[in-house]
Amino acid sequence: KVVDTWPLADSPIPLICITITYLLFVLKLGPWIMEKRNPFSLNKVLIVYNFTLVLISLILTVWPISKKLILFLYQDGCHPRNGVPYSISYWSAVYTWFYLLSKICELTDTVFFVLRKKYNQVSFLHVFHHTIIMVLAWFHLKYLPGIQGVVMGFLNSGVHIFMYLYYMLAAMGPAYQKYVWWKKHMTRIQLIQFVIMGIYMSGLLIFNCEMPRPVSAYFIFISILFLLLFIDFYTKTYKKKTK
Repeated sequence: KVVDTWPLADSPIPLICITITYLLFVLKLGPWIMEKRNPFSLNKVLIVYNFTLVLISLILTVWPISKKLILFLYQDGCHPRNGVPYSISYWSAVYTWFYLLSKICELTDTVFFVLRKKYNQVSFLHVFHHTIIMVLAWFHLKYLPGIQGVVMGFLNSGVHIFMYLYYMLAAMGPAYQKYVWWKKHMTRIQLIQFVIMGIYMSGLLIFNCEMPRPVSAYFIFISILFLLLFIDFYTKTYKKKTK
């Protein structure tokens, strides 16, 4: 497989090292380093960082459309009558690789929380979400570099356009706070994302599509798990404020 020659895809060791380093820093080492230090003011860095991720998310949303990956899935994605064209398979793998890189980059979200001593945002949901999505992206690239998993990256990247736009505007200071009134709706959009993912993966399972049934079932489980975790977050964050 061509993906076996790509950086990060040839062996699980680099990803394991990245994951362990990330967890050690955000859960133990980072808070210990910052214990007697004042939080860093990183507004300018955050503006640039979040703007960059808006652009990356936009590219990862437009890419599957421009390369006709979504069109192929819509027309012939479950049981391709003539097989999957090489160009579709290749660009699906390339897309997944870049998606994996973006998930590794997004680990920096948590690093910034630690450096700013925003420990309340280093929640189980946040750390678990960042870690598991990255691992699933690698697993998909390594063992299932097919077309059907592209939908997950497509949906997730679309949501992240708005999420990182919100973070960018929030970092720009009080003058821009009036533009971030839609924060609550971000969680609702994420909930809708997981519902769509669950329905899509259920379709792959029911119609016995190209994706192996155990993998489809696992992705359904992950979608339901994230849906429940985000519902719990939404309830605790916004319902309490309305009381």
